[in-house]
Amino acid sequence: MVTESVGGYLHGVTSLQPGGPILQVELDVQGSTCLLTLRGVLSGGSLAALAAQVDQLGCLPCEEVVVDMGQVTGLDEAGAKVILGLYYYVLGRGGALRVTGMAGPVAETLRATGAAELLPEGGPDQVGAG
Repeated sequence: MVTESVGGYLHGVTSLQPGGPILQVELDVQGSTCLLTLRGVLSGGSLAALAAQVDQLGCLPCEEVVVDMGQVTGLDEAGAKVILGLYYYVLGRGGALRVTGMAGPVAETLRATGAAELLPEGGPDQVGAG
């Protein structure tokens, strides 16, 4: 795992696999909103990068968490469950979570796992809503 820190509020983690990076996660704090930007494949093998940033959320005063999945190129059932877990984690802390940028195979996986129906704003059918 590689961790990079830029400035006071931007933090990124990349999960590395033998063929190169599989998932990059960037956390950007903008006031009371935390933006998690995901790039690559969110799967069982790449969850460490996202878990590292979720741990950081516990230390930040975020009232809203926005997960940008517009650059996610693949998602499996384990990845979908982590997004749902993040939703319940943020809700449990009294915050709100929005997921944006879901389309194509990513949206299909969320629908197939039942996660789309549980995500706020209706999930992938409401990309960028809110």
